[in-house]
Amino acid sequence: MQGSLFLLESSEALALLLRIRLTKELTSLKINSPPTQAASCVIKDTAGRLLLIKRANSPQQGRWSLPGGRVEAGETLEVTAAREVAEETGLDVQIIRKLGSVNLGIDEGYNYEVHHFLAQVVSGDLKAGDDAADVGWFTPQKIERLELSTDLLKYLAPYHVL
Repeated sequence: MQGSLFLLESSEALALLLRIRLTKELTSLKINSPPTQAASCVIKDTAGRLLLIKRANSPQQGRWSLPGGRVEAGETLEVTAAREVAEETGLDVQIIRKLGSVNLGIDEGYNYEVHHFLAQVVSGDLKAGDDAADVGWFTPQKIERLELSTDLLKYLAPYHVL
């Protein structure tokens, strides 16, 4: 019986070691692979409020962030940014200019480099769609009270949009 218990403990320990090693290897692959390219938009209305979406999916599910998402094959960053805004908010936008980009590093197993664009609304009706659980216009004072995606305010600070 003791031999069986030892064998069971040994095989459980081996399985645990294999899981740990596999996890380390997968993490290493994510760290060493190029980040997924993504684009988002900074959009303000005539009252100076910023458009934010509440993320419906990982990463950062349930947190407020800029509308945006992954670049699809054959898309430019600008096309991605405008498409994602339309999908997530129902609004069509015109890209004005690129503000900058940031590498988010590994977050919940995802590795993104996000390119931020300044945009203005040209048409559409505001409604949450696609990957957005909610959408809204927020003053800087209200933004401070929201549960935002990690470091969003830090990433926006150099753009002086708040």
